[in-house]
Amino acid sequence: MGALITCFTGSRFALAIGKWATVGFTILLFLLSLRRSGECAGRMVERLENRENANEIQRQMLEAAVRRPRDLDELADRLRDLIAAGKACKELRPDLDEGAAATLFVGTIQGLVMQSLIAGDMGQIRLDAPRVFAIYLRGISMPQDIKA
Repeated sequence: MGALITCFTGSRFALAIGKWATVGFTILLFLLSLRRSGECAGRMVERLENRENANEIQRQMLEAAVRRPRDLDELADRLRDLIAAGKACKELRPDLDEGAAATLFVGTIQGLVMQSLIAGDMGQIRLDAPRVFAIYLRGISMPQDIKA
């Protein structure tokens, strides 16, 4: 066995095969390393994109928190302003009582929340709110025959 190994390692053919095998193995290792580096870079890019998306969502949440009314009175004031703007644009009834419409809106939301809490199913709001809001909107909207 030792003679066979000595024969192969001593011949030019065996040395050439050994060199080419070493070069081929080195190239294979390089390609595997390159592939792994590419996968690693791809994961880093994905993490960076996710972080940017999370930062954008956090920014939006903070901006919403800044604009959020501090109490029901501030919410009612904001609703009254929006209703007055709707009346000025002739989208809402001219005889609409802004304070009553704001109070009715807040009360409607509170009622939906209470019903869902009592029923133990907060998802019920998603089903009821569009129908309830449609009724509210019909009550405050400008009648079709008066619209300019």
